[in-house]
Amino acid sequence: MTTASGQDIRLEMQRELPFSCERVFAALTEPDQLMQWMGPPGVTNLDAIVNLSVGGRYRITMKGMNDGPVYVVSGEYREIMPPHRLRFSWKWEHSAPEEPAMEVTFDLSPNAAGCRISLTQTGFPSQEECDRHTHGWNGSFERLSQLGD
Repeated sequence: MTTASGQDIRLEMQRELPFSCERVFAALTEPDQLMQWMGPPGVTNLDAIVNLSVGGRYRITMKGMNDGPVYVVSGEYREIMPPHRLRFSWKWEHSAPEEPAMEVTFDLSPNAAGCRISLTQTGFPSQEECDRHTHGWNGSFERLSQLGD
């Protein structure tokens, strides 16, 4: 679901995953696991660097589908509460320098299925960019739900 109020374009999504919240948190924060699910199907992750501390940075390098272009996203961790919450900035390296970073928050809560993951992303420069991220996160969550133990 996306909502827009004035200039604040917001993306909110939720999924039920068949894993513990601890397992999901590890998938969100460990480089080798991030590389297995980040991005929609067809995207290949070339590299993931994580300094998991408040103020620490991450950087993920992705290759587009069908030998497409390489994209790099990076940001800074703003809140880390294992295994319940992770909040960080999000900025594509190809975006304009004056464009502010977006913010992503994952909230995790245990349930009968395993873990409910809630994503909120804010700070989109346009509805088009929000729509692209909606597609990307839907595909990412599909890949995340298929991770092995």
